[in-house]
Amino acid sequence: MRLFPIALAAIAALGVAAPVVSAQTKVFGTGLASQCSKLARAGQFDREALRLCDLALDEGGISRDDAAKTFVNRGVIHLRRQSYKDATADLATAERLMPLLGEIYINRGVVLIKQRMWNEAIAEFDRGIALNPDELEKAYFNRALAREQIDDFRGAYADFRKAQQIAPEWTPVQKELLRYTVKRPAA
Repeated sequence: MRLFPIALAAIAALGVAAPVVSAQTKVFGTGLASQCSKLARAGQFDREALRLCDLALDEGGISRDDAAKTFVNRGVIHLRRQSYKDATADLATAERLMPLLGEIYINRGVVLIKQRMWNEAIAEFDRGIALNPDELEKAYFNRALAREQIDDFRGAYADFRKAQQIAPEWTPVQKELLRYTVKRPAA
């Protein structure tokens, strides 16, 4: 069996076929850390979202785990703002606080994709997947995008399929799988 993505020339021209997706973390409660989490999960990345996350971290009084998750969420906001240096710094701080939080590595992988560092991104997604994060489908989806860039179409297809198994109704992965055709060798 050989796998061929459709529109390979278009993929090469764009660098990455689909937008990468970030993995936010949940912080429960009613405080500023929870508000930062809700904004990051809702896809907001404006100055107000960033300000709330800053306040959550500055005010103190949150657990070490919630601080780590808030650094991840603020890192996601920086990532969406294309402030990769700030995103990387926040993810490094989160890692020091809570090294077994898979979303750290998924988002670091996204930063590396944005910097076209495909193999390094794949290694970060591998680390994130091993830690079984809440939105595991995003790790497989992003790793598939990175694998396409190094011409590992079989691995990319397998990752897209795994993402689809985890989240069968998720539209982005459905769209990506439509780009693939599977050709069986002649008997």
